[in-house]
Amino acid sequence: MVFEEQRQLEATLLQVRTFVSTELQSRDQDVSPQERWRVIRTFCERQNIDSATANGLNLFMNRAGWANKRADLEEALTFAAWLKDKLPDNFFGRGNLVYLADQDTPVERMFSNMKANYNFWSGLFGKDMFATSDEPSWRGRILKNQLSLPGYYFSVKGQSGSGTFSIDLAIGYDPRNVSQSTHGEMWRVGVDMEITPSGERVFRIVRTGSGHKSHGKEERLKELKTIRDDFLDKYKVSPQRLLLFLALQMGHDLGFDSAKGLSTQGATDISLLKGSKSPIDYTASMLDVGFTYKPESNWHEIHDLQNRFYSDIFAAHWHENPRDRKDVSGYTEVIRAFNEMTDEQGRPISFKLAATSHDLEEAWLAYEKIHSRTVNRERTGKRLGKQSEE
Repeated sequence: MVFEEQRQLEATLLQVRTFVSTELQSRDQDVSPQERWRVIRTFCERQNIDSATANGLNLFMNRAGWANKRADLEEALTFAAWLKDKLPDNFFGRGNLVYLADQDTPVERMFSNMKANYNFWSGLFGKDMFATSDEPSWRGRILKNQLSLPGYYFSVKGQSGSGTFSIDLAIGYDPRNVSQSTHGEMWRVGVDMEITPSGERVFRIVRTGSGHKSHGKEERLKELKTIRDDFLDKYKVSPQRLLLFLALQMGHDLGFDSAKGLSTQGATDISLLKGSKSPIDYTASMLDVGFTYKPESNWHEIHDLQNRFYSDIFAAHWHENPRDRKDVSGYTEVIRAFNEMTDEQGRPISFKLAATSHDLEEAWLAYEKIHSRTVNRERTGKRLGKQSEE
């Protein structure tokens, strides 16, 4: 199988290089944005790749402003051919292809990581997690379970604004209980993965923010406050802290080597969410769940995730010494909701969080440590920063 894939890749590269040589009359290695777009558009038209994906690929290359070489264009067209070959027919790029990366990251690595994300997450949750359409907000499949508090749910879906092949974890409120909808999202956390040049597997948190929008209406603001307060009263923890810790638990249990969390600088400089009207303090959020501060960086980190996950959380909260066992019902709820999710045939997904009693006890101990502050502090959000209306 690996040999066949390699042979197919080499054949595609040969086809792409021949096409680029034909389309670009100049032998110059630099390619202007106008020429690049013309070549991408022509290639996609001839390969029957939809125009939205072509537009998304062009925007991706424009954002990677340093990727202006002929070889970079060849990588982009090879990726377009891979999209057509590997993805469901009902995948639409929606005019945007995204993988967050530091400036000057070679596009070859970015495309390689996008492929790795699709293969990994679709293998875990099913290929239809990334099935979309040209209709706004439509998803092929959304994994969703109700929490014990009426109207509140936990969900998992594919493709967020911070990563075409990322996964969004969310907590929301929708009393209608519609299975294939994430209407009423209170908070969401986007995760993906990176494979470094040395082969290290890195679990990344690339997004965190509120799904609630008030549109400046006073009545809606009161309604949203009631929804949030009811959740806090029941579970004694905010949705954002719960989801961030759950995301790290997920990365740990999936066996990733290390973890990265987007910093405030990264959210401003490399994320598509930099235009948010009231951006959250990403750095405060990441440090709050155990990431190590890294100044002047787009990312904060937890190294050796398998051996240091719980110890780093304890170290981040060494000053907290809860006298009594804290309420872990919120964490128990989302663990249950995740583990009871089923695939498109109604079969349980193979991966389970905190699968053994020992794992769950370890998770609870860490969760208690991180959760040992008061509900009032959660209400004010002093450490987590302002809530964002993305």
